[in-house]
Amino acid sequence: MFNVVIPAAGLGTRMRPLSRSLSKTLIPLNGKPILGWILDNFHSWKCYNDISEIVIVANESGDISRFIDTYSDLDIRKKIKVVSQRLDFNGPGGAILSGVSELTHPEEGLLIWLSDTISQTDFSSYIEKGVPFIATAKVPVETSSRWCICVGDQLFQFLNKPSPDFFSGTNTLDALIGVYYMPSLAGTSAFSFSEYQEYKNAELELNISYMLTNYRIDKQLPFQIVDDTEQWCDTGELDSFYKTKAKLLTLGCRAQSTLREEDGVIYKTGNTDNAREKIAKEKQWYLERKGFQKL
Repeated sequence: MFNVVIPAAGLGTRMRPLSRSLSKTLIPLNGKPILGWILDNFHSWKCYNDISEIVIVANESGDISRFIDTYSDLDIRKKIKVVSQRLDFNGPGGAILSGVSELTHPEEGLLIWLSDTISQTDFSSYIEKGVPFIATAKVPVETSSRWCICVGDQLFQFLNKPSPDFFSGTNTLDALIGVYYMPSLAGTSAFSFSEYQEYKNAELELNISYMLTNYRIDKQLPFQIVDDTEQWCDTGELDSFYKTKAKLLTLGCRAQSTLREEDGVIYKTGNTDNAREKIAKEKQWYLERKGFQKL
């Protein structure tokens, strides 16, 4: 059995204006909030029944709790608990600690899933192995300052948002994408408030990379690295959000059409004469709409 903690208390300033009136994880993505994509993926996992509890750490707006209430008729609702972040600890690490402190069975395994990460991967086979793992994806080296980067072998280091100047002779780096699994928290205080008292009521942000490093040292266990580049979708910033929209739309797009994203605009292209004719008709239909119909 294992628990899931989803830190979702951030204000999503990098996603404005989309996040001005709601929590970032509730921004609609192709007709479904980002959080909905995450929860629905859990429900499809082979090891879904082994999930004891899903703790979502929310801000004080209340909109996440209202969204979870829409799941009232679904089995997964019984597993979900929405809690508030302790405000005396800043950053995503503080949100994770807040979630862990609310677990009914903290002795079980822990899966941390960031609220702006979407993946269609079923990680059941990795969880069933009972070893800690971290999901990564290949990212361009020039974007390294946006990520926590994994370098080295099994005893790798975490570099939190390093400058691209740190790297030479390479085009891509392994970025942590926000999926972390620990089979047991016994024998470690890496996910306890008591371990990080120097961060209490301070301006310092408690980073996940620091907590993972402490866990690895305490447990003397290497993390397995799982490359999820193909399935991973990032919704943490506006540019990656629109790329995710295009990628997810393409998954449901018929073979005769292709979707691509460029500068926040999604383009649909017909791959056959019939498809191109159909798109032309769709465009003409739209141009003939009036007023609110176009909205």
